[in-house]
Formats: sequence, structure tokens, C-alpha cells
Amino acid sequence: MTHRRQGVNVYSGTSPLFDLDAEQSGDTWRPNLSDTALAYLEHLGIHDAKTSKDSATLIWLHSLAIGVSRLYVEENGEAVRSN
Repeated sequence: MTHRRQGVNVYSGTSPLFDLDAEQSGDTWRPNLSDTALAYLEHLGIHDAKTSKDSATLIWLHSLAIGVSRLYVEENGEAVRSN
């Protein structure tokens, strides 16, 4: 358990990487996507990934689907198992 005193981790004496106590308003949301990922989504016809959480999530869902597909696991199974 980590104890905090004015945003400082008491055990290590360092500031936390993320302010977990801060609330993020809906007005400040932005996707955590690179310019390349946004361009890829644009290429696919998804033009609102910068403003829509559902659209921004599509690239993650696509990656997840590939990672669990039978063909991908058959072709890359050894690498998957070694990680």
C-alpha cells in the first residue's frame, strides 16, 4: 500500500507518474493514438477518431482480434508463448 502526502509517494519520496485522484472532465478527452494510427483509421474511412471514443477504440479491438485469431496464433505461436 502506498501512502501519499501532498502528491508525493511517502515510501520513495517521488511524485507519482499519474494523478489518479484527479478527475478528467469529458471536455478534455483525447485519444491516445499516434498520428500514424489516426491516419490508418482515416484511410479506413473512420474520420472521427479524434472526437469519438468508440471510433478511437476500433484500432485496439482490431489488434486484439488479430492477436487471438487462430491463424495468427498458429503462425506466431512460439513467439506468443515465449512472451
